[in-house]
Amino acid sequence: LPVLQGIGIDCQLTLERYGFFPAGGGQLLARIQPWTTVAPLELLQRGRQLQRQATAVIADLPAHVARREAQTLKHRLHWSHREVDEVEVAADGPGNILIARLRHQAVSSVFSAVGELRKPAERVAEEVVKQVRRHQQSDAPVEEHLADQLLLPLALGAGGRFRCATPSRHCRTNADVIGCFLGPVVQFLPQEDGTTLVVVRGRDVWATDNASA
Repeated sequence: LPVLQGIGIDCQLTLERYGFFPAGGGQLLARIQPWTTVAPLELLQRGRQLQRQATAVIADLPAHVARREAQTLKHRLHWSHREVDEVEVAADGPGNILIARLRHQAVSSVFSAVGELRKPAERVAEEVVKQVRRHQQSDAPVEEHLADQLLLPLALGAGGRFRCATPSRHCRTNADVIGCFLGPVVQFLPQEDGTTLVVVRGRDVWATDNASA
């Protein structure tokens, strides 16, 4: 959402109730305003790290599940006690999710892993640890899932460019699907530092090209 706000999209999301598979019951309220001011995206650097925070969320599960996840993450990433929370929430059925957030000057990154039946809490934490470490191995500002999510808003808006690590197959497939409707508006340009520059042509460009064709 912070990145979308930067390109002119006014949207607020409120999590009103948690929901976990298989019971479900989660409620998310979205308030989306008309897109009136369209701006291009230029996201090439993260900037200085401002905050890091992780939360182990449980519903109708023993407290030690969240505690073990928190302890594992703190130990493996060398985070302090105040940077990791344990929260118990109400839901229609049992469930668990561990969420880690890294906030930099230019972008926020979110990583998560969901608990499952007979999946140890330590394994849940290790999945988040691997995601965080993989992101920190590169200085690219945009992580794997955000890269995927940005393509369509940029293509329908004013376009832009951003740096990410190696784009996932899901991200490339998303670009191909967009291309089936709008033409080749997404480019993946490998950089010398091992990152990838993603360039997306916006509505003004592809609309003009399609009209000329």
